Amino acid sequence: MTPNETVTLNSANANDAGLYEFRSGTGKVIQPLVHVHVFLSTNRTVTEGDSVSFASYANTRGRGVFTVARNEKPVFGLDYGSGKQTRGPGFEDRVSISPQWKDEGNLTITLKGATTADEGVYFFYVRDKLGETVPLHAARLKVNTRGPDQTTSGPATQSENNIWTAVPITSALLAGLVAGLVAGLVAGLVVGLVVGRKAPSLLGHLKTCRSRSRCRPDAVSHPDAAAQLLNGNSRIPEASLESSHAESKV
Repeated sequence: MTPNETVTLNSANANDAGLYEFRSGTGKVIQPLVHVHVFLSTNRTVTEGDSVSFASYANTRGRGVFTVARNEKPVFGLDYGSGKQTRGPGFEDRVSISPQWKDEGNLTITLKGATTADEGVYFFYVRDKLGETVPLHAARLKVNTRGPDQTTSGPATQSENNIWTAVPITSALLAGLVAGLVAGLVAGLVVGLVVGRKAPSLLGHLKTCRSRSRCRPDAVSHPDAAAQLLNGNSRIPEASLESSHAESKV
């Protein structure tokens, strides 16, 4: 196998969350520990130019940082202790949070003036006072283009079907993303990760994969040695866990 190939974990579910390590055939560690978090996501649809809200709730007493990220980019951050709010590029004047966040734990955010550039998977999570990531949920946003004669549209819709989405995180990402949301946010966006430039050849296996039958190497090269999310797009009935997968590039 050549450098920068891919190991795919198929049909990810809630029990796949945890730490993973990649080793070569000689036992040499070729990638830092990857912490995989699994989110339950829903599908949202909105018409271009309209607003869309994402409901989130958590205990906001004490210390912690509520974070929203989309496609490896920061969207919004809130420090419970100081009340400081930060917004990512392109979202400065378009994202607001419920004024009841402190007293009621209502972390619902609203995105105004949706555009097709806003499409993607939004991850909502909290970094608690111990530095642990607490996943809340995820939402895949689809923005429909407004027709030339369309002046009004209905409210944003939410799919009844859910998708399990697995997200890999390494210590390199947690340390490197402070600048993305400025000093007020704890490093650690839950989308994508870059672990170095050129990784050695991946000769072996995913060390801690829970089921070898679901771990397979894909001969797909990438210019960076990175573990990157490949969002599952298969729908899952309420009582089953079928078809979503996490992809890590090493």
